[in-house]
Formats: sequence, C-alpha cells, structure tokens
Amino acid sequence: MLSQESRRSAGERGLWRLGSRARWALLGAIPLALLGTYASVLVDVYRVGQRDSSGPADAAIVLGAAQWNGRPSPVFQARLDHAARLWQAGRVRWVLVTGGQAWGDTQAEADVGARYLRTQGLPSSRVLAVPTGENTYASLEAAAARMRELRLSRALLVSEPYHMKRSLRMARDLGLEAEPAPDRDSPYAHNPLAELHQAAREAAGYLFYMLFGM
Repeated sequence: MLSQESRRSAGERGLWRLGSRARWALLGAIPLALLGTYASVLVDVYRVGQRDSSGPADAAIVLGAAQWNGRPSPVFQARLDHAARLWQAGRVRWVLVTGGQAWGDTQAEADVGARYLRTQGLPSSRVLAVPTGENTYASLEAAAARMRELRLSRALLVSEPYHMKRSLRMARDLGLEAEPAPDRDSPYAHNPLAELHQAAREAAGYLFYMLFGM
C-alpha cells in the first residue's frame, strides 16, 4: 500500500498536470480571442464604410493625403472632388482641408488641397487650409480647434470608406459632431485587393488607437 506521503506526492503531481493543461488551454485561447476581436473590427470597418450621411452640416473636413509637387495625388484629388460636390449640392457651408507638410515636401497637403478646390470654383472665403498634423488624429484635432473658432459644430468627414470607422471615433473623442461622407470614387475602389489591404490596416490601426490612444 502507498504511504500517506506517496499518496500526497501523487496527488500534487496530478494537480500540477491539471494546472499545466489549464495554462496551455488559456495560452491557446488568447490568440483565438485576439483573432476574433480583429475579425470583428475588420467586419465593422466595412459596415461603417457603407454608411453615408444624407443631411447637411456646417463643414466638410477633408482628410489629407499625398501631394505631388503641388498637385493632389489621385487619392487626395478624389477626396477633394467629393468635398466639392458636397459644397455644390449645398450640404456644407465650409470646406476644411487638413494635412501637414511631409518630410522632403515644400508644401503642406492642406495648402495644395485648398488651392485645388479654389480652381474648381469654390470661393476662397469658404475653403480653409488646416496645414497642421502628421496623422489622422493630429489633423482632426487641428480641424476641431478651427471649427470651434468659427463656432461650427457638425462636420462631414471626407475620406475613403475604410477610413471612416477610425476617423469617426477620433473625431467624436475630440468633441466633434461628425458624420461619414465617404468618397466612393477613390482609386482603391477599383482595386479590391488594395482596398482589402487598406481595410486590414485600418482594423489594426483602430485597435491600436483604442489600446494606446494614438
């Protein structure tokens, strides 16, 4: 017969094995939970991107994109053209163009975008360049401050559909009453693989923002 000490030792080994299995099960569940969370956010990126505000607003905020030697890149131009249509339809009274000056550039994205809109017939007095900010949050922060100066409250955010979820969350965190006005004529709209790649990046960016506020 086993001694009391032997029985105790065998019981401890059994508990250790049980605890070890539980730890491995927990470790295996963590990646699955992370993957499930990411997949849920990715689906929501697409869902939010399908929304489009139908009402008027005080201003359209165009999120900056690359400019090429004083000309908007195709992605940036598509956003600007969409903002111009919103103004021409009477849905906004102001257009704020955001985007700082990238390293190596001689002009800020906002200045290039505002100049382009003026060539499209929008009055200079209603097109404002907000040439500060090197990322979406900083650009929206600067735009929110400018809107407060002008006593404006409601904005339509202009960018690609996949950019809407993260941008809207940031805008609302900054105290903006923001609604989506996605540009559906972007070059990405005609390239499903490129659009999927951008949506995947946005889902990761959204999670990073929620975790670290950046």
